[in-house]
Parts: sequence; C-alpha cells; structure tokens
Amino acid sequence: MKYEISGKILKCHHCGGENFEKSRAQLNTAVMTFLDLDWLNKSSEIYICSNCGRIEWFTEPMNGVVDDRSEAADCMACDGVIPAGEDKCSSCGWSYN
Repeated sequence: MKYEISGKILKCHHCGGENFEKSRAQLNTAVMTFLDLDWLNKSSEIYICSNCGRIEWFTEPMNGVVDDRSEAADCMACDGVIPAGEDKCSSCGWSYN
C-alpha cells in the first residue's frame, strides 16, 4: 500500500519502492524497562518496504493511505485491465467500490 507522509509519497531510501506495510513498535527505554514500566513508553509508526524489507520509523502519527489509481491495475474478476484513473473494469464492470 502507498502512504503519504507530511504531504510526500513515502519512498524506501534503499530501493526506491513505494509499497509498504504499516505497523507500530514500542520505543523501550532502559529506565522504564528496569522499573517494569515499558507500557508507559511511547510507540512509533513503522512502515516496512514490501520490496526490500527496510523499516522506516516515524514517531508522530502520519497522514495515511494514498488512493493511487494513477497506474493501470489488473481486474480481480476477469483478469482484464483497469485503466489508470478508473475504478471500474471496462471489460466486466467489476469495481473497487
């Protein structure tokens, strides 16, 4: 899935890929772990590159998913092609919506 961070499309710094899986990770500190208070630590949003596996970390909540229909896609119903910018297959009428 493609994500937009602070108004820019997220790109992998290693391979240049734009598809990521989103998750969260706990930012543990030695003091909080020593006091058994890890649950008080901040967490971070992480984005894992679907192509190479590199992890991008962001400590603040980000904008979200980009609805990208700028490229042609394969129809899930008939294996036809859904043209760029369209949300419906011209062959069978299948739609994302």
